[in-house]
Amino acid sequence: MPEAVTVSRSFAVSPQRLYRAWLDPADHGQMIGATATAEPDGRFSAWDGYITGRTLKTVPNASIVQSWRTTDFAADAPDSRLEVVFEPEGHGTKLTLRHGNIPDGMGKEYEEGWHAHYFEPMQRFFSPPGQTLEDVGARVSQALDRATHSVAQAIEATQRKAKAALSAVASVKAKSKATQKRATKVAKSVVKTAKRDARTLGKKVRGAAGKKRGPAAKAPGAKAKRRPAKRTRR
Repeated sequence: MPEAVTVSRSFAVSPQRLYRAWLDPADHGQMIGATATAEPDGRFSAWDGYITGRTLKTVPNASIVQSWRTTDFAADAPDSRLEVVFEPEGHGTKLTLRHGNIPDGMGKEYEEGWHAHYFEPMQRFFSPPGQTLEDVGARVSQALDRATHSVAQAIEATQRKAKAALSAVASVKAKSKATQKRATKVAKSVVKTAKRDARTLGKKVRGAAGKKRGPAAKAPGAKAKRRPAKRTRR
C-alpha cells in the first residue's frame, strides 16, 4: 500500500529565494551539495541522477507540484507525488514537503532522507557564517547563562536592599520607642512641676484671703464708742 510523509523546516530566507533555488538547477545543486539538472519541458534530476521527475504545476513563490522517483523504485512502480509549499514565517520561510504515493515500506526511509540530504545541507547553505543551528544553540546557551547570572546578581542585590530596609525600619522603631520614653518622661515632669506650682500658688492665695478676713482697721476720725460710767456708791 502506498505511503505518505510530511516534513517541514524553517529557513532564514524569503519564500521567493527558496522557490527560485528549488527550480533553478545551479541553485538546487549548490543548496544540496550535489548535481541537479532541469529541462525546458519540466523534467529534472537531483543528487547526481538518483532523483528524477517532472514539474507538473507551480504557483510562483508559493508551491510546486512534481512527479518524483528514485533509482530505488521498482521499474514498474508509479512515480510518487511531491508537493513543495513555501509559507512566509516572520523574516523567513517555513518549507513543507508533502510526499505521497511512496512505494510500500519506503516512507520512513524517505522521511529521514529529506532531513539528512535536503534540510541539513540547505540549512548550512542558507545560513550566514555563525548562523547554523549549532551556532545559534551555542549563543542561546551563552545568553541563558548570562541571564541566569544576571538574575542571581539581581536577587542578591534585592536581598541586600531588603535586609538594609528591615534594619532601617528596626532602627526607626527603636528610635521611636526611645523618643516616646523621653517624651513621656518630660510630660510627667511637666505635670509634676505644674502640680507643685499649683499647690504653692494655692497656699499663697489662701494665706492672702485669711489676712483679709482679720479685724478691720479703724477708720481715721471714727469716734470711739463711749462706755457707760460706773456708778459709785454713796
